[in-house]
Amino acid sequence: MDQLLFFSEDDVDQAARAAIIRGIAELAATAGWIAGPPRFVEDLDSADAPIIGGVLEYPSAKGISLDEDRKCLAQVEAFVGAAQRISSQFALNIEFDLNGEVIGAIESGILTRSLRDGLLGAWRAALA
Repeated sequence: MDQLLFFSEDDVDQAARAAIIRGIAELAATAGWIAGPPRFVEDLDSADAPIIGGVLEYPSAKGISLDEDRKCLAQVEAFVGAAQRISSQFALNIEFDLNGEVIGAIESGILTRSLRDGLLGAWRAALA
């Protein structure tokens, strides 16, 4: 399983925290998640800095059908879209980690090239 995590790099006030919880809950309420719905995450990193965001698990591309891979991409796009709306609304910088490695960010609602083209664009191209 792959694990995609997003979390705010900025301090999160109560309104932004509530929006993250609500956004993840609304997304999770949609049906058909391949490996389970996204979850809200609130924890501390190794330096005791707060991690507030969401996590989505989905199967790795190896060993799944083309239809399942397309569905995984659609679910990841929805997950990224939810984070993008929160980032835009609260002017938050949100980092994305895939299996523990930084793969990009959203800065005040704008996806970085590594997230937009590296993860999502490359995945779309592979499925075309």
